[in-house]
Amino acid sequence: MFAVGGGGGGGTGNGVYAGSGGGGGYTKTVKGANVTPGGTYTITIGAGGSGNKGGGGGAAGGAGGTTSFGPLCSATGGKSNYAHGSAGGSGGGASGYGSHDGGDGGSDGSNGKINTTDGYNAGAGQGSTTRAWGATTGTLYSGGGGGGTIKSYSYIGYGGAGGGANGGYSTVSGSAASANTGGGGGGGADGKSGGGGPGGNGGSGILLLRLY
Repeated sequence: MFAVGGGGGGGTGNGVYAGSGGGGGYTKTVKGANVTPGGTYTITIGAGGSGNKGGGGGAAGGAGGTTSFGPLCSATGGKSNYAHGSAGGSGGGASGYGSHDGGDGGSDGSNGKINTTDGYNAGAGQGSTTRAWGATTGTLYSGGGGGGTIKSYSYIGYGGAGGGANGGYSTVSGSAASANTGGGGGGGADGKSGGGGPGGNGGSGILLLRLY
């Protein structure tokens, strides 16, 4: 079994800094689980967290939901923050402060990135691969969302490989992550009332099974 939690939503800033990217959903691989023949198991796919809608001071979005196969396998969702990057399977990128870039989201279990020395930390990744079954090749899941910027498009943080969404810029919202990737949502722009765009929604998780 391989589970990916839902990705965290992107946050928004306060006019001085933009929003940070949501963390990708955590991943979990379980091998050799004993499934009871004829048994009933509840399957839950974690929803992506909602991006913060802005309209005021800096605020986080929603955390991603948990993906599970009964009691046998469970992966929690990625987190959301508003200036510091968000933790998850792969970490979200830090926000862009003032004239600086948003940080890129992490991939394959790595931490997100910071833009310069603003004092905002990048989100922590889980430190292990986000590929199914712990493989060294194949599809990546759980990319971290990129941080937003209050400047132009060329300053955004890019989403990490595996479904992470790009950060927003100026008055443009952070991008939403794709469904069934567990990717983190992109951070929004400045978040002021009547100003910057909201954070993007995180992507829903996924559950993969091998029967043998």
